[in-house]
Amino acid sequence: MDCIYIALLSKALYIRLSFARGHFEKAQGGV
Repeated sequence: MDCIYIALLSKALYIRLSFARGHFEKAQGGV
């Protein structure tokens, strides 16, 4: 149960980080 919870948590964190990085790159490219 804990392994599944940690896997989901890390996956959500990775998605959030990749999304934030893509948004940051897009913002820099716009400037």
